[in-house]
Amino acid sequence: MSAKISVIIPIYNSASTLRRCFASFERQTFRDFELILVDDGSTDNSLQLCDQYAERNKNVRVIHQAHQGPSAARNAGLLLAQSPLLGFADSDDEVLPDYLQTLLDIVTMTHADVACVGYCFAKNEVRSAKNSKICTVSGLEAQKLLLYQRGLDSSQCMKLFRREVLSDVIFPAQFRVYEDLHFVFHAYGRSRKVAWTTTPLYIYHKNYEGQMDSISPVVSDAFDVMENLRRDIEQNCPTLRPAIASRLFSVSFNILKLIARHRIDTSNEQICWHNILRLRRHVFFDPNVRPKNRFGVLLSLFGRRFCKTVFHFTK
Repeated sequence: MSAKISVIIPIYNSASTLRRCFASFERQTFRDFELILVDDGSTDNSLQLCDQYAERNKNVRVIHQAHQGPSAARNAGLLLAQSPLLGFADSDDEVLPDYLQTLLDIVTMTHADVACVGYCFAKNEVRSAKNSKICTVSGLEAQKLLLYQRGLDSSQCMKLFRREVLSDVIFPAQFRVYEDLHFVFHAYGRSRKVAWTTTPLYIYHKNYEGQMDSISPVVSDAFDVMENLRRDIEQNCPTLRPAIASRLFSVSFNILKLIARHRIDTSNEQICWHNILRLRRHVFFDPNVRPKNRFGVLLSLFGRRFCKTVFHFTK
């Protein structure tokens, strides 16, 4: 009989952080779960650590494959998982003891297809949030909030998905950035209800901006992801046009910021600035955009050189 929850963890050269990640799942108050560890062609001793861990724990399964990237690894885990509820974690992160129980409680109480909890960036940032309320929205409204970056994060982590909403949703392995946005957007689109709380139960140990910098030659993937989402919205849900415009504006500013700070991938600078100029009027007068995007519009009025100077000297 399969477990109630399957948690898929892609692993690539993560030997230094695996024990910490595994230990956090050993401390879970909810016990009817399995871990699916997908070793993506690691060249350190990650695979050996995974095999050793599986030998000691009956609820752990290990897949080994040639290096194909985290999207392909997560897709391999999805093919193996049999549980009615599916989740994801990254191999250098941790979860607090009531992480799985809280997600399950949200699904049970609200009958949501996707449940989400909050996150923080280090243990000492964890704050008590026992009284955090649970919010629920339709799948369409969740897509809107996701694109506007208002309350719902694009990461596949810190979430629990009903299996049926992922029946035809996979990670796009051809993209090396923003693949999580693509995946979560389509999962929300197949959901009747999405529920979340801000209680911070997932602990990030990554610097995601640093990760983007390390793969700077492929930041153009971000524009391909956004274009795919735009085409899908045009065909299936044109009411989300303002929301995708806001997200593309944000993506363009983020990439321009990386270019300015690290002097990388300058071939995409013109694309970024073109998007900013093209979208800034729509973004500024859209009542749903977050204040950060509206501030970006004001900043852009001073010109590209000024923006790059500001980005270069700020963190």
